[in-house]
Amino acid sequence: MKILASAVLVTVLFVAPAAMAGSCGGAAHTHSPKEMANHYFDKMDLNGDKVVTKEEFEKSKMQKMVKSFDALKPDDNGVVKRSSFIELFIKAHSTPKPKA
Repeated sequence: MKILASAVLVTVLFVAPAAMAGSCGGAAHTHSPKEMANHYFDKMDLNGDKVVTKEEFEKSKMQKMVKSFDALKPDDNGVVKRSSFIELFIKAHSTPKPKA
């Protein structure tokens, strides 16, 4: 199950950057994985306390992009911390994409 959740997260995180880059006024540029991770985390952290709860995730627009809260690898307290999310996001973006 953990492998499936990780695979889903990696798949979503590879697709999301293209959508994000195109939303900046159409300019031809890219964002670093860290910038992207911070942006996505902010979309989930609805109360700005630097952690994302399952409830926040379920109310956020990111719920449509990530299959489940568990794919974000919450800690033992059931929350996702900004630093953990950024690390996971960057790791997903440093893995070579499979060739089609």
